[in-house]
Amino acid sequence: MPSWLVGAAKVDITPPLHIPELGFIPRQHKFKGVYDPLFAKALALEAKGNAVIIVTADAIGFHRNLLGREHDFIAEFRQRVHDAIGVAKEAIMLAASHAHSTPETLCLTPLARTGEAYLKLMSEFHQLQSTVGAGEVCPEDEASRFHLPLYLHEVEGASEWIEALLEKLVACAIEAWHERKRAEAFSAVGEVVGVSWSRRIIGKDGKAYRLPYRPPDEEVEREDYDPQVGLLLFRREDGDIVFVNFACHPTVVQVSDLVSADFPGALMNFVETHLSDCRICLFAQGACGDVNPVYQTTSNFADAELYGMALAGEVIKQVALLRLHYSHPERERFAQIFRRISGWRSAMLMPEIAFACKQIVLPPRHDLPDPKEAEAEYLQALAKIDGQMWWMRSERELTDEERKLGAQVRAAWDKWQVALRGRDEKERTAEVQVIALGEAALVGISGELFAAPSLHLKANSPFPFTFVIGYANGYNGYLTVRNSWSQGGYEVSMGQWALCGDGSGEIVVKHAIELLLACRSQK
Repeated sequence: MPSWLVGAAKVDITPPLHIPELGFIPRQHKFKGVYDPLFAKALALEAKGNAVIIVTADAIGFHRNLLGREHDFIAEFRQRVHDAIGVAKEAIMLAASHAHSTPETLCLTPLARTGEAYLKLMSEFHQLQSTVGAGEVCPEDEASRFHLPLYLHEVEGASEWIEALLEKLVACAIEAWHERKRAEAFSAVGEVVGVSWSRRIIGKDGKAYRLPYRPPDEEVEREDYDPQVGLLLFRREDGDIVFVNFACHPTVVQVSDLVSADFPGALMNFVETHLSDCRICLFAQGACGDVNPVYQTTSNFADAELYGMALAGEVIKQVALLRLHYSHPERERFAQIFRRISGWRSAMLMPEIAFACKQIVLPPRHDLPDPKEAEAEYLQALAKIDGQMWWMRSERELTDEERKLGAQVRAAWDKWQVALRGRDEKERTAEVQVIALGEAALVGISGELFAAPSLHLKANSPFPFTFVIGYANGYNGYLTVRNSWSQGGYEVSMGQWALCGDGSGEIVVKHAIELLLACRSQK
């Protein structure tokens, strides 16, 4: 009988401390140390001549413009892996856990451009503005070269770090491929309640609330979240490879002074340490666009450990049950009966692989500001602080007045960038990728999908084990459900994380289901 060939590898991607993290006024800064290391981990799978590569990373995400607007980080990653081992580019996935105490690799914040190149650019911009007269703005063709996102590679030494990071991701994929050995594959679904909850609780008044301010029960219309823990288990003679999927923002210790993989890192470490015969554990983030930890952001590393431990406990339980109820020929007849009558969702995966991917241009948000008006507002806000650049980073302690003014400049900056980037189809080109492994399917989506469309996708998938992987193959910000803008909330605020229009989540899921059906028909 044909079997799976499965390999896995991991590489340390902990950044040097001069690489800045994601942040907003007044919390922008460089890291001061490392609480726990960051890793990239790769899974290589082959069956009947078809192959796929999945790389997961302790990272906030990978914007396609990370190498610069003229390049494509995801395409470059896939091309290098393809050139090295021959796996089809459409069968290669790069996903991030979305941990928030990791380097700024989303191209969202001007914290990225703080070196001489940025200061020179801004000086040129202000000189250009001064030539057109008070109250006017730059001609569009001239101002276009100041259309950012601002790229991390302009931080001193960061260009080399980004290239080194890319090489590590590629090397991890290649190592996993060369490490393949025969294996049996299984899937199971568990559940953990107590780690995550909706951070957009919709009241009957049509407004969005967060959990600490939740209305009384009778005033709540809906609160979507997904407690499912998806599991893939690959059993080799030399130990198990475990792949975990769960949906929850890793923001327990977000924007910490210390580098951290947050609760996904704690989860993987606990499984690798406490599960006997475990070679490696990988984590893939789910559709957590509107899902947070129950206690939101506590900045408490002990909380991250406890969330991770709770999830790891379910993972270890599911692995134990798979080991107990499968791979014992003398028990198989009784095991089949038990699995049927108990309703336990599990299966042995036949060695079959299918894959497909598609790029979609999503609609822009409906309330895009006028670029020239937004630019003028930014310049007015910047003038209040005499054009100083401290607003981009608060490595020193700011006064209350500086914090207030800095926040105003940042808000005006974001509005200007939303006005520009929201009109750019490249920024709104999302990717949907399906990788089918026997009766299981992984759906990679390049953004922060909300829980409701993800649950709809799972319910309508032709694969009994369907796991949604967010922050995969790029970053397009929040992929919302219809009417989100009228409900309000952070996810639809005037920020560069909200460029795609109302109902983008439903649009993405529609295409995902089509790809799932196409992959199913290949079997």
